[in-house]
Amino acid sequence: MTFTSALDIINMVSAMWICGIFSVLKIHHCSDGIWVMYYSQFVMFFWYLYCSSTEVLALNRMLEFANKRLSRFLFDGQRIYLWVAVVLIYATACTALVPDAWYHYDPYGGTFYFIRSSGKVNVVHLFNNFFKFGFITLSYSLMLIFMFRLSRQTTLNPVLSSFQIKVSIQALMIAVLADGVTLGYLAAAYLPLSPEVAKYTGTFGQLLWISVHSGSALIYLFLNRTVNLHFRRFLSGSDHVVHITSSVAPTEMFQMFRKVIPSVTNG
Repeated sequence: MTFTSALDIINMVSAMWICGIFSVLKIHHCSDGIWVMYYSQFVMFFWYLYCSSTEVLALNRMLEFANKRLSRFLFDGQRIYLWVAVVLIYATACTALVPDAWYHYDPYGGTFYFIRSSGKVNVVHLFNNFFKFGFITLSYSLMLIFMFRLSRQTTLNPVLSSFQIKVSIQALMIAVLADGVTLGYLAAAYLPLSPEVAKYTGTFGQLLWISVHSGSALIYLFLNRTVNLHFRRFLSGSDHVVHITSSVAPTEMFQMFRKVIPSVTNG
């Protein structure tokens, strides 16, 4: 989550500030060619990083409820750094697999074009977005199934903690936002949109991009007790942190979770 949050900050600065500057100053590939190309590669590289890191997070959350022993074997201790390496290798490989990339930003439409100079479809980008959507949707669907099965055992033999459920809810909400931006970009790039609709796809895409990367911060701020307490301490200027232990039982938390899910998935 920490690594994903860092990527959120980088991507949010890119979408809100850098792209905004490019649009205001009319910076594009015709006027500032190679530098816009380099920056567009940077944007795509960090999108690959973000996609793969959310997939690793989804795998971790799902295994927490599906196979605790396997989850500990793959993620406990220093092993988490191996996954950071995997994510970096994935993003580097996806970037290298498109040697004829001709990525650029349109300051008038407010959108990036991740195309190839050969005129062929950017298969790597297409695969990444479809795979991310499928993998995250499947992983969190399985997580809900396993979570429900385990919750039915908590009355006699508690196997779930409220901390596990809270973290998983936060990860699921972030996944919903990530799926939304993936579908939005796929629709804008490959659906036969009318000219009246197509002219707004850049703005729509930037809003989706901003929402997924700023939404994570809001989710952590309001749903993560530790983040919330430290944020309130920062605002009050106090060095004292009140540690609160949740009194909500795992079964009660899961019942709350089941009520929240419809509004999350429909929103």
